[in-house]
Amino acid sequence: MGKNEENMAKAEPRTPKQKSRKGLEEKYGKRFEINLHEDSQERLLEIANWLDDDDYSMLKKGRGKVYRQALDNMINMVYIDYLYEPVSKEAKLLKELYLKFHELKEKCELKDIMLKFCKKYPSPVDIEKKKTAVTGKTWSKETTEKINDFRWVIQTMEKLDGTERADSPSA
Repeated sequence: MGKNEENMAKAEPRTPKQKSRKGLEEKYGKRFEINLHEDSQERLLEIANWLDDDDYSMLKKGRGKVYRQALDNMINMVYIDYLYEPVSKEAKLLKELYLKFHELKEKCELKDIMLKFCKKYPSPVDIEKKKTAVTGKTWSKETTEKINDFRWVIQTMEKLDGTERADSPSA
């Protein structure tokens, strides 16, 4: 291998665009191109609106990030809801908490869910640490929102079950 080839392999991103792409890879993983029909793109945008409780219909630019996040969330949501069978007591508890949270999310405010759940379940962060005792302490908003992070939930369940994926960073 020549000197230039060695330097190219170690090259750090220099331009803002290169740095942006590197940041995207760290956040979403390696580049994955997909072609979608216009009507499917619009449906995906509606799904993103529903998932984030936001309105992206006015966006003319920057929809790529919205599409990426919606696809990422849908993949993990379907995987958790229909495919993944937790093995450990903690992973089963986390899935139960996740399912109850999303059932109530449509009916209740976040603060009401936090109050109900802190009396019945250990926090998601405690479950991640394999602590299953209910403390009764009010959960912070950040702690509660962990259960709404589909990727965090599946990565944590896999970690608890000892089936963590090799290429995924720790949850």
